[in-house]
Amino acid sequence: MNRTVICHFYNEEYLLPWWLQHHKKIFDHGIMIDYASTDRSRNIIRAICPNWQIVDSKNKYFDSDAVDREVEDYERYLTGWRICLNVTEFLYGNYKKLVETHNTMTYYLNSYVFIDLDNANLTHMIPLHEQVTKGYKETKNRMLDLYHGFRTQRRMTNYFEEYHLFGGRHYYEDKALDDLFVFYYGYMNLGEQMSKRKLQIKDKISPAEIKKFKGTHMNVMTLDKIDRIIRKHHLPLATDLTNDIKPIIDTHKELTGSSF
Repeated sequence: MNRTVICHFYNEEYLLPWWLQHHKKIFDHGIMIDYASTDRSRNIIRAICPNWQIVDSKNKYFDSDAVDREVEDYERYLTGWRICLNVTEFLYGNYKKLVETHNTMTYYLNSYVFIDLDNANLTHMIPLHEQVTKGYKETKNRMLDLYHGFRTQRRMTNYFEEYHLFGGRHYYEDKALDDLFVFYYGYMNLGEQMSKRKLQIKDKISPAEIKKFKGTHMNVMTLDKIDRIIRKHHLPLATDLTNDIKPIIDTHKELTGSSF
């Protein structure tokens, strides 16, 4: 059964080398939706995943509802397994679950959130899971606390299913998998590169979206406010996850034959 990943991006040349090297071992195909990037993102995709599809977004703004509807437009015509991930989200674990079947199936995936604010000297030659190991496992229902940047589950399915009209790709199900996860690196540090990518996106958010979230959306906050939220709400939860994620990493290496 085919496996397809959909990703929307805007000027992600920093994270894309890690993200593409990792996911090209898992997915047969990728659909990369470009929100008018001006950096080397498209060239990086062509170099690492030359057969993946790069498409221009039909949306002027990176607003949640518009993003969801565009992803749906692609997902409805796909066959096999499909998932939509941001460039900060890496799929890890037991990919043997993604098998051929005549049954319609949906998997809900919890996240490991990685935070190491002082670790800014990272190299594209080594997978992120070997360089950033501090963080926490997110398993709680935080749908009402998304403005503090908490994670909810991602959904992986082998049939077309519309996203929630409210909440989009954010889910919470009690029976999430215990051997397939999303590793989230959006808070891994606040070095120059990660700070730059956080600040640039606010120019892609419409005035209507900003008004709807009343300035609480993580994509429109100042860097100082983002830093305060991470340090207040996320950093206290962080511990060394090396032992926790080792079985997941080992499974990944076994199934893909690669550290990435």
